Amino acid sequence: MSECVALLLDGSPEAEAAVPWVERLGCRGARVILVYAARVPAMRSLEDVPLLAAMREEAEGALECLSRRLGGEGIQVRGVIRTGRPIRAVADAAEEAGASLIVVSARNRRRIAREMRWSRSRAILAIHPEGMWRGDVRRILVPLGASVSSLAILPVARKLARLLRAKLLLFHAVGDGPADVAMSLNAIAGRLRSEGVSAEAVLSEGPPARAIVRAVSCRGADLIAMSTRGRRGLARWGRGSVTEEVLRKGKVPVLMMCGMPGHAGWSALRRAL
Repeated sequence: MSECVALLLDGSPEAEAAVPWVERLGCRGARVILVYAARVPAMRSLEDVPLLAAMREEAEGALECLSRRLGGEGIQVRGVIRTGRPIRAVADAAEEAGASLIVVSARNRRRIAREMRWSRSRAILAIHPEGMWRGDVRRILVPLGASVSSLAILPVARKLARLLRAKLLLFHAVGDGPADVAMSLNAIAGRLRSEGVSAEAVLSEGPPARAIVRAVSCRGADLIAMSTRGRRGLARWGRGSVTEEVLRKGKVPVLMMCGMPGHAGWSALRRAL
């Protein structure tokens, strides 16, 4: 069965900024489900009925227009309308459709990270609406810490790299783990290459968040893929939130997934793959 991707829509140009990403995945064989999250106001009287009908008509029109566009490119697509909190609405629809990836565009991407608890362990690709669409994703930066939870993103990143024919840059900030990090990263990269996925180990110095943002620029990464902490909604490496700082400082798309809290040596990380 082909991969399935869910796109969150709300009728705004901001949300539609993520369409090119879903379009590219669809052209590479992924099925697409368009989820229109409508914020329905509480009915105060029967006079509100026409308003609700108009909102539904607007949602149906937006879904039909985009479905026709994507379908014209040979993409398997369908649309659904949901109500309630947007992230929870798209997560519910993604679960029903068997989608493993949710794509969202929003200026306040830190809010998305805080709502990861609704993602039901699905990865969320957070797009900044003002971020530049380069047409191709050639390099995906994958920050890895010393905990097992940081590895949660690897299966999704590997899947995305195959779909987009991109290279994975396995990144680690020196000082955020044991001394044999280079050997461990090279072992994981070697395992990925044996599976047909282009991969390279990358080491850098400095605080994790700052090092990640710098590596994106120096290495020409088009996307960041990183794990977040399941219970708290945000990854905590060292002091403060690495994920939150990365989201705040850059406009590069960030692929996030909740990882289970835990800690293990790098030998355990190598065995996890």
